[in-house]
Amino acid sequence: MIGLYLSGMVALHLALTLLPVVAGVLVAVSYGVRDRIVLLLIGTGTLGVLGAATFWAYLCSASGGRWFAAAAVVGCALVIGWTVIRRRSRLSAQALGPLLPPTLFYAALVGFTTMMGYLRGGISADDMAGRNRYLPGLPVDSKLPLYLAQQLQDPARPLPHYLARPWQTSDRPPLQTGVYLFQQSVLGHDHFMHYQLVGIALQSLWVFGVWAFMVKTRLPAPATALALAVTASSGFIFVNTFFVWPKLFPAAYLMLVAAAVLSSDFVRYRRDPVAAAAIGVGIGCAMLGHPGSLFAVLGLGVALLVVRVWPSRRLLLVGGGAAALLYGPWIWFGQVYQPPGDFLMKYQLARTRNYLDPGSLQEALVAAYRQAGWHQVLSNKLQNVAAPFHDTLRYPREILVALHAQLAGQSAAGLTARNQAESSAFFHMIPALGFMALGPVLLLVQWIRLRVRQDTEPRPDYLRLGMLGIGCLVTSYLVWALMLFGPGTTTIQQGSYFLELGGFAVGVIGWYALAPRLCVALVVVQSVLAVWQYGIAVPLPTHFMPPGPVLPSTAIGAAVAFVAAVGALYLMWVAPGDPDQRLSEPSADEASAAAALPAIDTTQPILRSRS
Repeated sequence: MIGLYLSGMVALHLALTLLPVVAGVLVAVSYGVRDRIVLLLIGTGTLGVLGAATFWAYLCSASGGRWFAAAAVVGCALVIGWTVIRRRSRLSAQALGPLLPPTLFYAALVGFTTMMGYLRGGISADDMAGRNRYLPGLPVDSKLPLYLAQQLQDPARPLPHYLARPWQTSDRPPLQTGVYLFQQSVLGHDHFMHYQLVGIALQSLWVFGVWAFMVKTRLPAPATALALAVTASSGFIFVNTFFVWPKLFPAAYLMLVAAAVLSSDFVRYRRDPVAAAAIGVGIGCAMLGHPGSLFAVLGLGVALLVVRVWPSRRLLLVGGGAAALLYGPWIWFGQVYQPPGDFLMKYQLARTRNYLDPGSLQEALVAAYRQAGWHQVLSNKLQNVAAPFHDTLRYPREILVALHAQLAGQSAAGLTARNQAESSAFFHMIPALGFMALGPVLLLVQWIRLRVRQDTEPRPDYLRLGMLGIGCLVTSYLVWALMLFGPGTTTIQQGSYFLELGGFAVGVIGWYALAPRLCVALVVVQSVLAVWQYGIAVPLPTHFMPPGPVLPSTAIGAAVAFVAAVGALYLMWVAPGDPDQRLSEPSADEASAAAALPAIDTTQPILRSRS
């Protein structure tokens, strides 16, 4: 049965993906780290660091890389076993308890995405399933990390210059390739399904980023569950998770970094070397995942400058050093090992289409802007700024047409409307966000109202973090629009998916702050429509891969995973508020004094603001 086979494969790759994450978290807990966001940065950072190290080990030697990765897998397992049997095992369980619901939701989402992707037609189509399941004719980009992995597994050195023309090996950062090779070292064969499931597991790590961001708002627990539900059920996630190009994976790191640096706790993180290193590793992993992460990193930096929370010297030295140690070798790879390694940048920033162009990036920029002239350049930038808002009104109209055609039995009209709606959501940001696109506007109105009233009360954490999130998203978006050459090149795929993940999170904050029950209703409506549109309805017709009949075993697997995901959301919904976590264990005197005190009541969510 295909469903049973997929279930086993999903469980295998979930275990291998979470193995370094859990090992990193347990080691951090054993050394006294208690803050949940820092723990997640350390855990996912461990996964990223081992993936990057595996890439470099394979680059040196295919056989040596395989032995290194296998030893790393075994080492992670031994670390987990040793930590569990030590006397700190109960302490570790207490520290990991709050991370259990998002981890369960993450595992259920990976299973649900896999089952829904293979709901029709079986598993024999390899990458054609991912490229045509939700939107017909997607490009070969999803296989580029696999091509690089296959080059590295071949003992011939140096590596071939191209992955798939026009893309050079040095055009595509290697993090997803490294994590895939990390897992393949113990599996011993290269069936495409392994790569597909590794990709799904990595793209789904956004769950921890969005969860962390929402936790820092100090809103009641249901707001976090709603943010995860509306994001997970969106067409944006359906398409970009099953089509496993490495874009959601780095966005997960960016959301974790945003949760750390935009929250009120940043004044504490910036002084702690462990937190600073974890933030730096998160930035380095994001850059190693996709170069578009640079737009989000710049947006985060500008947001900090606006609120005058200056990075400390320790953060700059430790965090910046960690990021440089991760990303610096990749710059060397592009400039020395496989020069010039800049076609992707030339294409995005100067629209250079000749991948054999020997000129530098600076020469390409000068030539492009000189040839266009200032009038055309200004027009390009204005079109770039407007592009994410295209089809804002067309998208809901096409959805209504598709629903009406479905009820009336007019399949042809319904498919046409769905095709137009899904194309709009695939290319443009506002249609992709749906109702949640209005959330930032509502939050901005609330902030203005408080400013007009000149209220002297401290701003709640959700308002502070939400406004900083809006500022970061707007800054990232403007940097993106002004840097790309254009015209109209700022479609979703050309930038960082941090914008969309942050948009969903801030959207839920805005709606929930306005009216929690209305927020629940909108999330339910939007989620049901998206699951029908992308999961239940017959896929769009394509000559690449005609849709097959529904497979009962995968349908059962999807239903089980859906129930598990809902159960995990329920655990988050009823979770009590947590007191602020510390970055280190209390001293022996503090611990003994705390033991003599009555238990702290943690049943109330934390809503207070801190200076």
